[in-house]
Amino acid sequence: MHLDLNGRGRFTLRVAVLLALLAAPVLADHARDFRIALDGLRANTLKPADKVFLKDASSPGADRLLCLYELGAFYQLGGDPGKSRGFFNTADSVAHDYEGQAVVSAGGVGRNASAVLVNDSVLKYEGFGYDKVMSRTLNAVNFLMLGDMEGARVEVRKAEEYQRLERELHQRELQKGTPRGAESARLDNPAVTAQYGRMFDYVRNVRNSFENAFTYYLASQIYLARGEDGLNDAMVEIKKAYELSPQAPGVRSAYLEIARAQGGSALEQARIRLQVADADPGPESPAMGSVVVLFQTGLVPQLEAVKISLFAEDKLYNLAFPIYRDFGNAQSPLLIQTPTRTVTTSTVLDTRALAVKALQERMPGILTRGLLGAIAKGQIQKDAEKNYGPFAGLAAMVASAVLTQADRRSWLSLPAEVQVAKCNLAAGPNLLTLRGPGWSDTVTVNVTPGSQSFLLVRSFPGFKRVDLKTFDADGGEGTAPVQPAAPVPNL
Repeated sequence: MHLDLNGRGRFTLRVAVLLALLAAPVLADHARDFRIALDGLRANTLKPADKVFLKDASSPGADRLLCLYELGAFYQLGGDPGKSRGFFNTADSVAHDYEGQAVVSAGGVGRNASAVLVNDSVLKYEGFGYDKVMSRTLNAVNFLMLGDMEGARVEVRKAEEYQRLERELHQRELQKGTPRGAESARLDNPAVTAQYGRMFDYVRNVRNSFENAFTYYLASQIYLARGEDGLNDAMVEIKKAYELSPQAPGVRSAYLEIARAQGGSALEQARIRLQVADADPGPESPAMGSVVVLFQTGLVPQLEAVKISLFAEDKLYNLAFPIYRDFGNAQSPLLIQTPTRTVTTSTVLDTRALAVKALQERMPGILTRGLLGAIAKGQIQKDAEKNYGPFAGLAAMVASAVLTQADRRSWLSLPAEVQVAKCNLAAGPNLLTLRGPGWSDTVTVNVTPGSQSFLLVRSFPGFKRVDLKTFDADGGEGTAPVQPAAPVPNL
């Protein structure tokens, strides 16, 4: 790869050096901002989150979408589903503006020349596939907590549409070849596999980064709240969840429940019972109601930077790329003790796996841009020293060192796992005891015949929140739920 420094090349050199000097003291650190916002949340205030995210969320900069996602999640965690909904709705609008960009970016290396000369951090954060789906899914939870069942249905439909569009885009991008001159950046390069082999093994059995059983499970329960009118839609959704997470007792239990309610042939009923015989939400009757438990636990891991050496054009280049090294441990379940039985949540979504898979899907483009950028910067340094003297060469080398960085941006307030459970309860007040990792709490659910309640529990070190909303048999808002306490640290 050769760069001509006549005219445009000299201008590029000046720009590169200027960018290095400007960027050195102000390089964005999303992980640092997240820690500031998280400390505020644990102290029961969202002011730090506003301070670090609101400015970028309100301006058309590179991090706008990412900051909107963070604010939507933080305001949901802080108990303000109305404001959370507003941030997620704005994020949806911004994401639509970014549509058309590649999910797997191998075919989009040249879409922003600044990323080649600088690094991927200057690109607009367009959202990974799982970001877009989870933002709509979490917004459906906002509508539930606001007592708007129809709004929740709209949101899960949007989440499904995102999954369909991402699937189509993903397939188109996979059919594209590696850009010319980027052969050394392939994923089977020994320098790449030495660093990323463990990460790729972690998601060996993950189909893609944008489909998840939690979205389908939640959709099934939202449709089920419509009674008989929603049974067919509920069955479609729970089958999708079962396809993605067939071993999760919570999904198997919901599958059996919907199959019983829907009826059908005796052969079909027998087949489903064999599939989910070990999962059962408990006895039910027209005089009972149900509680759907949505347990969001832990936090997704943060991206780190890794240095890789790659050969290109008979030269060795040292590059910086993002990587997941620490995937975290499996999260403990939530135990729900009802007046008649104890129910345990089970994992339907490992968000960590989606995050790692999303990075794997984008690695071809990331590696290629990094390599082309290193070649370009090396050529600039060589020509600068030749044409303008040693000082110019040194300045170009400094610029290259400062600007060669891994893009470590990701949505950090997402849960590490989402676990679910469901239980049927007798009509009247039911006291539930919740036991999570390092804490316990109680909540009273006022059950009416045919009612459906959604119990949202969010827990990670130093934070716990419980929210409840009950809907009547027709899907309308039911009796006023017990008001949850403000967020408090874990004991």
